[in-house]
Amino acid sequence: MLTALGAPVVGALLSIDAPPGIEIAGVPVTGADGRVSIPAIAGHVAGDFVVTVRALGALAPIQVVLHVLPALPARLTADAASLNQTTRVGTTFSQPIVVTLYDQWDNRIPNAPITFVAPVLGAWGQFETTLVPTDSQGRASSRLTAGTTPGSFQAVAVAPLPLVTATIGVRASAGAPHSVQVIPTLLPRKAIVETAYLAPLGVHVQDSFGNPVESAVVRFTPPAAGPSAVLSERSASTDALRSERTALG
Repeated sequence: MLTALGAPVVGALLSIDAPPGIEIAGVPVTGADGRVSIPAIAGHVAGDFVVTVRALGALAPIQVVLHVLPALPARLTADAASLNQTTRVGTTFSQPIVVTLYDQWDNRIPNAPITFVAPVLGAWGQFETTLVPTDSQGRASSRLTAGTTPGSFQAVAVAPLPLVTATIGVRASAGAPHSVQVIPTLLPRKAIVETAYLAPLGVHVQDSFGNPVESAVVRFTPPAAGPSAVLSERSASTDALRSERTALG
């Protein structure tokens, strides 16, 4: 603090107005050089805080901006819309996988690298981008595409230093019906007229990747003329084994 002639003002008591979240420790009094140094202690809330310094007789107060950064990563959470999604094999899940990184005080952490990982064996998937920095709101996202094998699997988002993770459970279902194959049988496919065949007619429904398709509606149509048969059912859904059988009689 200086006089109009440029001389230091000694022993001047300053008034410091700090917002909530900033604590000023000590009494701000100028020293022999007209300067004052006083500790400012950050609270638990990250962000920019404006501290106003006033001195008796000064023309205008001085404003100082203090930047409070988040602490180290403590928690990584996935958005509810990212969880428990289902899509067909080979297609992209409708909602991106979105996670938010927090410190121990629930401050969101920006500019932190998030690695997205999906399994490569069994039911698997592939992220569009595997390394994504968090934005100003501590959020990072990436699109996930299911592999060609149906089933449930867990994708993982990872933040380093210290290591925190979020697990996202999703499911890939079989694709649309693509092919129908008759299930082989060791029993002869012959019968005396007006008697039932020894083995029911069974078919196997698969998608374009060769995966069995469950709950597909199969319609059985006997010939309209000439040698024919009477079916116990004209249509049915594929069962848990992804096949359907109907009796011939």
